[in-house]
Amino acid sequence: MCDELTRSCSIGRAFFISEKGYFGLAPSTTQLGDRVCILAGGQVPYILRQAGEAVLPDNRTVRAFKLVGDSYVYGIMHGEAMADTEEGEVSLERWALI
Repeated sequence: MCDELTRSCSIGRAFFISEKGYFGLAPSTTQLGDRVCILAGGQVPYILRQAGEAVLPDNRTVRAFKLVGDSYVYGIMHGEAMADTEEGEVSLERWALI
């Protein structure tokens, strides 16, 4: 029963280890170079792929990203990433989601 549940929860998912050593499950379409991101108001970490640049309404140019999908990342599912931000290990960025 447990094996069946594990298999059904991981359909379309792939195991990964990030550059910082975090591991988890992400969409099977995730590629090397994609980013694990915490989005303001998001319930889980997300996988994003850089997609060039975007021009904001105030004419500033920022990096643009496409959403690959949601993920499970051991060690940042319960707000731990915000503590890393306060310690300077993780930075906050402004960019466009396209």
